Amino acid sequence: MLRLLISVALVAAAVSADGGAAARDPWPHMWDVSVFLCGGLGADHWGCPEEDPTPAQLASATAAVAADPRVTEARLADRQEAADGFNRSDLSNAPGEKGFSTLLTADDLAFQVEATAVGTADPDELTEDLGEIPGVTVVYVFPVMYWTGRADVRVQMCGPANEEDLSCAGRGAATGAEIAAVAAHLRALPGEPIVYEETPAHSLWNYLTYLHRLGPRWKLPTDVDFSTMFWVDLDDTTGRTALLYRLVKLPGVREVSPN
Repeated sequence: MLRLLISVALVAAAVSADGGAAARDPWPHMWDVSVFLCGGLGADHWGCPEEDPTPAQLASATAAVAADPRVTEARLADRQEAADGFNRSDLSNAPGEKGFSTLLTADDLAFQVEATAVGTADPDELTEDLGEIPGVTVVYVFPVMYWTGRADVRVQMCGPANEEDLSCAGRGAATGAEIAAVAAHLRALPGEPIVYEETPAHSLWNYLTYLHRLGPRWKLPTDVDFSTMFWVDLDDTTGRTALLYRLVKLPGVREVSPN
C-alpha cells in the first residue's frame, strides 16, 4: 500500500511540476547528517593524532551522535563501502569519466558517522552541537534527498552532446525510442519492480525544492539542465551490482548507480 501511495504521489508530482502545484508532493522532512572523525589522508589538516581512532573512541562518538534528541538514527559508516563508491567509471558512459578507486583506499578515508535528524532541527545548531563531540573534525547537514528510501537504482539517460554534465561519449541525446526501450526493460525485471520515469521538468522542480530546503547556507546555481531519469524500486536488491553493469550497456544510458 505504501509503495502504491508513493507511486500515485509521484505521478501527481510529475504533472504538477509543469503546472506549478508540486508543493503537494510528499518530500521527506528530515536531515542527512555526516559527522567526520579523525583518520585517513586529511588527519593532519584537522590536527588529529597520527594513529587512527580506537574502536572504543569510534563507538563513543557514534553513541554521542545517536544520543542527541534530534537524531533519529546513527551508524558508523563502512570505509570500504565509501571507497568503493568513488569508482563509477565502469558504470558511466559520460565522456572522460574516471574513478578514484585506484587512488583512494579505505584507509585513506576519514571515519564517518552517518545520521538522520528530524526536519524541525535547526541545521546550523545541529552542526555546531555535534561538532563539540570529542574526536569530531567536521559536520555536514543536508536535506534528505527526494528519492531517498523510494528507489534502489538510478538510471540517467544521455542528454544533448553540447551539455557537458548530461552528454554521453560519442553520441547525442537519447532518442524517444531508446527511452521507451529502457523503460520497458526496467519494467520487465523480475519481481514486479516499480519504475518511476522522472522528466527533466520534475528533476528541475526536485532540484529547486532541494535548494529551497537547503537555505542560504550554500550558494548553488539555479539554471541547471537535466535529462530523463528512471528510478527503480526493487523487491529484492540481491544482485543489484550485476544489474547495474547490464543497464549501463543499454543504448541511450548515460550512467547508473545504486540509490
